[in-house]
Amino acid sequence: IFVEQKTMITCSSCRCVAYCSKQHMEEDKEFHSNTCRRLSTAINDYIVQQELLAASKVSPLASMIFNLVHFFTILPKS
Repeated sequence: IFVEQKTMITCSSCRCVAYCSKQHMEEDKEFHSNTCRRLSTAINDYIVQQELLAASKVSPLASMIFNLVHFFTILPKS
């Protein structure tokens, strides 16, 4: 089923997942909540890190190391 993008409901926390209705959002809430927390944290940390880099308070190398370490800490545990 095709749903126009303007009618989609985006998760307000991570802004990475969109739903065609509030009902579908509620049905996916339990599954999405764990992923949502990780995505929100990663996105917010990335924004802060980019702001520090832009203000020249963090070196590009430190920025790259931070991104790699952060990437591996948000991966789901096997």
